[in-house]
Amino acid sequence: MDNEILPQNKSPIEIHLSKDEKQANFLALRSRALNPEQKQYSLDFFCNASDNKKLQPNDIARSALWTVKTSVEREYLENAPIFSSDPTLNIFYTGKALQATTDEKVWLQLVFYARSAKFGDAVSVKISDICKDIGWARNGHYYATVWASLERLHYAGLKIKKGKNRIVAFIRMLNLHTAKGDDIRNDGIIEYSLDNALNGWLLLVAGGTVTLLESSAMKRLKPIAQRLYTYTASHKEPLPLAIADFHKMCGSDANINTVAGLAKWRQSINKAIEQLQNENLIVNGWIENEHIFIKRR
Repeated sequence: MDNEILPQNKSPIEIHLSKDEKQANFLALRSRALNPEQKQYSLDFFCNASDNKKLQPNDIARSALWTVKTSVEREYLENAPIFSSDPTLNIFYTGKALQATTDEKVWLQLVFYARSAKFGDAVSVKISDICKDIGWARNGHYYATVWASLERLHYAGLKIKKGKNRIVAFIRMLNLHTAKGDDIRNDGIIEYSLDNALNGWLLLVAGGTVTLLESSAMKRLKPIAQRLYTYTASHKEPLPLAIADFHKMCGSDANINTVAGLAKWRQSINKAIEQLQNENLIVNGWIENEHIFIKRR
């Protein structure tokens, strides 16, 4: 298992911030008494999640980064604006399109493994363990699924401009150091880290702005229910969400510009609400005046 399966070294995504952006970021961290020059931080420092929780920064949970599409072919996006339900955010993504059914599950699992490691410190894990912990079979099909997702994440970057002070957080989705194995349909082992160049991760989670997700439920949720759950879980009291905005958040191909198409989309939302109720993730939910209302547990 000594072969390098995926391209190595740093992701080709380059990070460029202006002098003003760097200054805004510095002031934002100082206002929270955070000094990365004197101390290294981990995700656990900000949220200390239990072993049955997955972690996702709120800004990502409320965005359309992970689509409900399941197509094999992935469009390549370059500095493309990504929809967010938060009007104070401007999100830009570079890389192949990411999907909820595969990439989000893999990424959340990797973030979970690295939650107690300091940003930038390497973590090692076997491909078969990723499959097992996501809830996938340990076979050639799912090994290949994980390898393909790792490559997409390795070459992807996210830039988020937030707040009145225009703080800019930039993260590489995955900083893959080594990826060793015999073949993409076989097991292997990777070494990676949560890249914190220019304090991107720190800016995303400072103040505990992290969404906690039930690991067991995430294994079973269908894509639209998964998107609705991550949005809901990112709020203590979820704000009503326009049906049209949720359509954008899902990156769905469904045509909601016709009466029949909109009715079908409403039906899909109701099914997602029903699944979240059955999983005991919400008290109830409903559609009213073309908005989705959710009451959390």
